[in-house]
Amino acid sequence: MSRKTSRILALGLLTASIMVMGMDLAAPSQIKATQAESSESLLETVLELENKIDELEAENVRLNDGLNRLSEGYSETLALSDLEENPESDSDNGADGEEDTEKTATEEDVREFTITVREDEPSSVVAEQLAYFGIIDDRYAFNDFLENNDYAKKVRPGNYVVNSKMTDTELAQAIVR
Repeated sequence: MSRKTSRILALGLLTASIMVMGMDLAAPSQIKATQAESSESLLETVLELENKIDELEAENVRLNDGLNRLSEGYSETLALSDLEENPESDSDNGADGEEDTEKTATEEDVREFTITVREDEPSSVVAEQLAYFGIIDDRYAFNDFLENNDYAKKVRPGNYVVNSKMTDTELAQAIVR
């Protein structure tokens, strides 16, 4: 190898080394800036997701509370209706046996229930309660009836007494006050 070739090779290596060092010194700032932007973006995404998680957990708690209240309302209402249905059946065996039998048969045919509507509950919850008590056969059809006849928007929170002989229209009017 000649001296001239060795010098050109050495000069090429020196130039390449200087370029690599220059890129190494310049690149960290670009990498750091990109990492900072990426970190900020990830932090914003994490914060958004944490907020969404909090919202969903609050919604879950609200729905569970509503379900628990609804379940309690069913059991309390059923217990009260069962007690109210036959308050005198064990204690009253009077002389008018035929009248008592007629009266008991009529009372068994018509049963009263208390429907409880909580704040922000849709009409479908009312339909679900009515179906649970056996007052209506199809909760979806009754909810459609409420919506089609503009009763769904008028349902307000409260306790409503209904009976098993009411028509759909009478039920709707009973729960909208």
